[in-house]
Amino acid sequence: MQLPADLSSEPLDRRLIESLKKKVDFCIRSDAAKALELADLAVTLSCGIKDDPVASAIALRSKATAVYSLGRYAESVELWQEAFNLYSSCGRRSDAAAVQRSIVDALMYLGRYEESLELAAEARAAFIACGDTVGLARLDTNVGNVYHRLDRNADALEYYERALAVFRSSGDSFGVALTSFNAANVYANLHRFAAARAHYQLAEELYREKGMTLAAAQAQYSLGYLYFLTGNYHRAIRTLHHVEPEFNRLGDVRGAALCLLDLAEIYL
Repeated sequence: MQLPADLSSEPLDRRLIESLKKKVDFCIRSDAAKALELADLAVTLSCGIKDDPVASAIALRSKATAVYSLGRYAESVELWQEAFNLYSSCGRRSDAAAVQRSIVDALMYLGRYEESLELAAEARAAFIACGDTVGLARLDTNVGNVYHRLDRNADALEYYERALAVFRSSGDSFGVALTSFNAANVYANLHRFAAARAHYQLAEELYREKGMTLAAAQAQYSLGYLYFLTGNYHRAIRTLHHVEPEFNRLGDVRGAALCLLDLAEIYL
């Protein structure tokens, strides 16, 4: 893959790898296949940057993010661990903690809950030592995810709401969108449907404002399923029929299949 046009004149150094990582972070919520292509490019280019392990760490981190978004969780843990080792060897404690925060989420999907929470405690100590309040809020979001998977809904909401307060005060609209979506899932589990709907709608709105079309489609799908749960079948059908072709256009075949499955269940 060639460099994106807006980066073609950039010198081959750490700044180029950082720019590619930013594009990967955006594309995982708009075009997952492109995200992986950009991440592979970042890894390849980082090999040509001499004596800069941080550039390699950034590239590995972007590759881990890309494969994680595709559900390849074990592979993402291995890549993040490599990045963590490089950051640690360079004394970049905050960056190393940010990588641990990401691993927390991947371990959750692998069912390694105890290990995930132990790692979260290590990352929390590092973020506190660095005075990184936003990093702590992002960690709280991931810890909330773990508690959600463990059906500890009250604990999950506590972490989500604490993270949301920090994201709102710091103007981090992406953090608000991501954590609102996660909180909505818990509210739905608790049959607090009005709160769930409000949080899904906020997440969709913020994702669309940022051009993160895949994430917005996922929030819209969740709204459609919520309408189904609450007996609003006509609105559920309209929403799911609208979002299913968008998932196909964005290459999310799993999302499209879920729409069809839910539509079949509604019709039944």
